[in-house]
Amino acid sequence: MQARPMQCLSPAWIIVAVGWSLSLSGQSLGQTLPSKSSPRVVAEFQSVVDSCGPCTVMISAGTQKRSLGTVIDESGLILTKASELDRNLRGRAPGGDWFSLERVAEDPATDLALLRFDPEKVNLVAVTWVEQPFRLGQLIVTPDWDSEPAAFGIVGTLPREIPLQPGFLGVRFENSRTSARIVEVLDDTAAEKAGLRERDLLVRIDGSPVSNFQDAARKIGVHRAGTTLDLEVQRNGRQLSFQAELGSRVPRDWLNGDVSDVSTGFPLAFQHDGVLSPSECGGPALNLDGRAVGLNIARHDRTATYALPATVVLAALERMENGDDSEDAY
Repeated sequence: MQARPMQCLSPAWIIVAVGWSLSLSGQSLGQTLPSKSSPRVVAEFQSVVDSCGPCTVMISAGTQKRSLGTVIDESGLILTKASELDRNLRGRAPGGDWFSLERVAEDPATDLALLRFDPEKVNLVAVTWVEQPFRLGQLIVTPDWDSEPAAFGIVGTLPREIPLQPGFLGVRFENSRTSARIVEVLDDTAAEKAGLRERDLLVRIDGSPVSNFQDAARKIGVHRAGTTLDLEVQRNGRQLSFQAELGSRVPRDWLNGDVSDVSTGFPLAFQHDGVLSPSECGGPALNLDGRAVGLNIARHDRTATYALPATVVLAALERMENGDDSEDAY
């Protein structure tokens, strides 16, 4: 299915596109143009979202928004981003109605979770998937839970493997071949939140003995952000146990903004520059025909959102439905 030609877009979008092109070449239109993420520009893609229908929901834990969800089966199934979830899940449909959600399964390779809802309680529409070739410069539209456009972006890289970026504990070790003694606990990190202290001797990670600081780094480095590790340390002659949920190495600052805890380690993903927050991941990535070419899986940094192509999403869904290489929900 080919995207709509440019002339199908409104004049406002064409003017903005020309303005960006001129600004890149150092020219000016002599007037103030709306930014790419302004509500005026994003609203130009309302017809795309309308053609998808109520296919996107809000996923909340209590009263806190955690992610968006993609409706994949009107009989009661939703896909979303697993690492953003918590307990006591609820969904919110377009129109504002709340409904209960049950976690069914997770696929660790893609960070997807399969949720179930009661179709008698809420009227939703499943997305239509399309496994089309991607083009650089292709427009991607993300619908919000209220059936309005959340953002649009331009495909910047074709689908490729996103290597795992190890999770971050947040400690510095003494340079020793015989032990893994902590000499510094960095502020606002997993280690500080867990209660680790300077001079603690790390002796076990997930029950496995730690021989030295290099061994500790290896054992930590095989896990992605969001993984919870069981740590045992010796402190002043006492053996203590802690749990630490690894964070991300991507800094959360004024430049990068808020990023997803799990933003790497995907078997295949394409990148676009739609401006999404971590809690806006999990929803569909639509082409201009309102069909889902993928699912937004992570906000990586200031300029990059990763999305799983439809082929990857559907393969993960099949694994979860068949119980292959997936994890039961807890």
